[in-house]
Amino acid sequence: MNKTEEKLFIESVFDEFSLNVKAMAKYILKDEDLAEKAVYRTFVKIIINMKLFDDVESEDFRRLVVVFLRCSCYEILRKKRRIEYSQKFEAPETYNNYGTWNKILKKSTLRWLKNTFTSFGSPFKEICILRFYYNMDIKYIARALTMNRWDVLAVLSRRLVQLRNETESFVGEFVSNAEMGLAISLVSGEFVEEEFARMNKFDVTRVKVASKTKEKILNKLKFVRAKPFIVLGLAAFLVLVSVIVILAVL
Repeated sequence: MNKTEEKLFIESVFDEFSLNVKAMAKYILKDEDLAEKAVYRTFVKIIINMKLFDDVESEDFRRLVVVFLRCSCYEILRKKRRIEYSQKFEAPETYNNYGTWNKILKKSTLRWLKNTFTSFGSPFKEICILRFYYNMDIKYIARALTMNRWDVLAVLSRRLVQLRNETESFVGEFVSNAEMGLAISLVSGEFVEEEFARMNKFDVTRVKVASKTKEKILNKLKFVRAKPFIVLGLAAFLVLVSVIVILAVL
């Protein structure tokens, strides 16, 4: 997309979803000002990850907006509560056993798995949705959640081991990493679908989004577009200064 297309894209997404985003953010955060902040952060994440929207269907596009809203609300709550995570990263082993896949696909198992997955809370849910449902790289997940990359890995690995252990106890058999990943992809999709449906049920007739929020979002778009040129210009300037200093010394 060129500059004009990007601007039109962000404006159209804002006009379509901003009220619903604000309503759901207020429901989660229980605060008007924080909800307004969540609207801004949600659309900044959409701007930063704009290329991701090129690869999804229109319906899943809407669900992705909900995912970034959840990431924004979690980010605000995390900063407010000053939640910290262990830097320790323990990579789980890799297995290739698919013997229990049919058991996992049973409705009763998937229902149990979704409830257990949901009970693990944030940021594990958001990390799993982005990793297993949208197949995002860890560095982009960290950026979406404004978390350190190693914190994302620590939360993911620790919780995956716990979830797999509980799943093995439930089905009574060994569960491989591959099976666990596919199962999480399925329940993540269901969870996002439910969140999307819930967002659309909010009454937005009394919801307002400040005009300055949209202005800030469009200004952020301009900055993100200009950032590579700013970095390039700064690098060229530093090289020029270095050359001048070297010549002066000589």
